[in-house]
Amino acid sequence: MHTLRHAYATRCFEAEVDIKAISEQLGHANVKTTYNIYIHLLEDTKEKQIDKLGEIDKFIETDEKENHPTIIIPFPSTGKAV
Repeated sequence: MHTLRHAYATRCFEAEVDIKAISEQLGHANVKTTYNIYIHLLEDTKEKQIDKLGEIDKFIETDEKENHPTIIIPFPSTGKAV
């Protein structure tokens, strides 16, 4: 039964349910208990997050004159770089 509580908390967190709501449903007095003990990163979640990090490369260019990386931040409404 206790394993089910961990699985429930983890899956709710993955579904982007608010951590405070999960904590209250499990009867925890503090969200730290829920987050640090009950929520686990599953392998598929880790892989998805790593894939997101791979997308960062498209926002980094190397300045050939100064030979250092420059971060480009696109405007959400236009998609054009700053």
